[in-house]
Amino acid sequence: RRVGALSDGAAGAHGATDGPRGLVEIRIVDLPLDVYAEASEHGDELMREFALIQERDADDGRAVPRRLLELVDKLTGQYGSFTAGQDTELRDALDRGEATITLTYRVPCAIKQACIELEGLLEEADEFCRKGEDLLTLAAPPRAAAFRTWFLEEFVRQVDGAEPRTWEAFQARSS
Repeated sequence: RRVGALSDGAAGAHGATDGPRGLVEIRIVDLPLDVYAEASEHGDELMREFALIQERDADDGRAVPRRLLELVDKLTGQYGSFTAGQDTELRDALDRGEATITLTYRVPCAIKQACIELEGLLEEADEFCRKGEDLLTLAAPPRAAAFRTWFLEEFVRQVDGAEPRTWEAFQARSS
């Protein structure tokens, strides 16, 4: 659902743009907090290792494959604030012991391509992890990788006008 900054908080019609900003409303419905926590833990481990590699080998691209350093820069620079606005909601829901949460994002349509690129980069990071040559962090566990795909795919699908799909519906489709 594409919306602009509407003063009354109401969303525009499905698929309609509002104003020059042309923001898209993305709803992540019934996000499972236990799976989110697992995926986030893995992502945090990976980003910590990337930061250490970057700090350790800042001037020596030969110590770590050049592509990995580019991946670090892209993940930390371009996507580091990807979910910053909803982090508090997620943490609060986890602290309350809730099982699921529904989140609403208002983002530019360009988020679609960013999500496609991010998924590819994270798959590449998993491949680096599986090789075990440059990283100590293991590849994302299957459930965490599937969650990541579902989450990013929701942005891509909804920018294209699709209705939100829950994690459970994604899993049923994937089975």
